[in-house]
Amino acid sequence: MNPHAVRRSVRLAAIVCLSGIVPACSSGVQGTYTNPTGLAMLEVRSGGKATLTMFGQTRDCTSAVDGKKLNLECGGDRTSFRINDDGSLTGPGFMGVLKKSK
Repeated sequence: MNPHAVRRSVRLAAIVCLSGIVPACSSGVQGTYTNPTGLAMLEVRSGGKATLTMFGQTRDCTSAVDGKKLNLECGGDRTSFRINDDGSLTGPGFMGVLKKSK
């Protein structure tokens, strides 16, 4: 691939991400998510910051989007959530599907 085509591809990817067309861009997942039982809540903020609350215990986390996954690291523990087409997140185990509430 020639250098001009590479630069053009990088620019196009940046424009698409910044425009909000691709929900997997980090700004597309910002918000507050809860599961149906209310036992898990995830707040994803700008700058790769997040807060995960489970069973009344709150942990500060870092977050990063990788394709269709939202990866969290909370005090050395890593958790991945699948980003669904409807904007919800599917977490591990009992968390199930977390839907955006804000």
